[in-house]
Amino acid sequence: MDVLVVESPAKAKTIGKYLGPGYTVLASYGHVRDLPPKDGSVRPDEDFAMDWEVDPQSQKRLDAVAHPRELDQDLIDAYMARRALDYLVGFTLSPVLWRKLPGSRSAGRVQSVALRLICEREAEIEVF
Repeated sequence: MDVLVVESPAKAKTIGKYLGPGYTVLASYGHVRDLPPKDGSVRPDEDFAMDWEVDPQSQKRLDAVAHPRELDQDLIDAYMARRALDYLVGFTLSPVLWRKLPGSRSAGRVQSVALRLICEREAEIEVF
């Protein structure tokens, strides 16, 4: 049996439907710590310094703290870069999106780039 770990229970359920019975899809329940949504949690002018807080929901899931393994600095750096980009892009663009398109949910580092690629491709198709 193959196991896939994703961020949330909702994603686990959806992905599990696509993968079928040969896979077990589990949820990690998100981040143990995260950037608070307040303005200034990521400071680009201070070498991208970040303020962190531990999610209360994650407290009960800290088995990793009781059974630590060696840290993989590359994984840590990649995680921190993703969170900083999520914060800087998402928290900047999402309010604009909500004002321009009521009912929309969020904009982020992945959605924004994907939307740009789609728009560029659509423009190429129209020109063709």
